[in-house]
Amino acid sequence: MTKLRKLNPIASTPAILPNHRLAFNIPGSPFLEPSAASVEPLTPEERMEGLFGCDADADDADSNDGCFIDEDYDNAVHGVLYKLSEEDFAKVCQTEGIPFAYRLHRCRVILYNGDGKMAGRDAMLATNNSTFDPISAAKYTSSNSKECDTLVVSAFTLRAAQTEFRRKERDIKPSRSYLNVLLRGAREYCLDGAYVRKLERIQIDPNVIGGGISELLLEVAERQESINKFFG
Repeated sequence: MTKLRKLNPIASTPAILPNHRLAFNIPGSPFLEPSAASVEPLTPEERMEGLFGCDADADDADSNDGCFIDEDYDNAVHGVLYKLSEEDFAKVCQTEGIPFAYRLHRCRVILYNGDGKMAGRDAMLATNNSTFDPISAAKYTSSNSKECDTLVVSAFTLRAAQTEFRRKERDIKPSRSYLNVLLRGAREYCLDGAYVRKLERIQIDPNVIGGGISELLLEVAERQESINKFFG
């Protein structure tokens, strides 16, 4: 996002948004980029489904990450939290089509130090989500037995502006290219391994021409950034 939108974040860190789901409900161009992602609050029924359902495959069950339990992965969205200047925040709102495609959604997220294993899960279990103060801190022991601080902060994310698109059954399968961009960011920030594997299992639209153009657009933006840096 930062290169495509020409942003200069003040800071960035892995974070978890409990009781929400990653949705693909922003319609795009069929056969090119059919949908874009948003983050939607879970309904009470979806919370219960995630609480008692365990959709981990055999590889997950045998790994150190274990099975998707409680709200750890089924009932939460892992991602990257950016601290932006007012100018960059306004740029995000303009380029993402707020308030027509998206709407700002105020939320509270749990920060963590990504290790590609279970750091996010550990941080979430250390936080009492029922009290969930706007700014609170807790201690937790990460998967490598290192004591860490976790922080709960207020933030904004984006959800679908059109209420009829927010239902889970209205989701549209993304392109392979769009999903690859999400996976690249998840791996670069070392989000929990089990969550990354969950992203890998998202069904894509097989009818998209060339698999989509998101990776190409990102590559163009990265090359332009390199050129700008080279010429000062």
